[in-house]
Amino acid sequence: MSLTVQYIVIAAIGLFCLAFVVRSQLPSTWRKMTGSIALWAVRDGRPAWLKALGRRIAPSARAGNACGGCSNDDNCH
Repeated sequence: MSLTVQYIVIAAIGLFCLAFVVRSQLPSTWRKMTGSIALWAVRDGRPAWLKALGRRIAPSARAGNACGGCSNDDNCH
């Protein structure tokens, strides 16, 4: 039993680290991914808790011509 718990904890830590790296290094990919998951979650017929989660993780609207990576417009390409 304890070995299974250890594997679950290690897998959770690994997923958290992967999410952190993707969010910080690939912001547009993170935005597309969370947007797709949020759209899937808020469809009709989904449970209320899943719809609430989808609304919570939905990316905010972008303003202007920002690439979504940072607030520095000089480095956008």
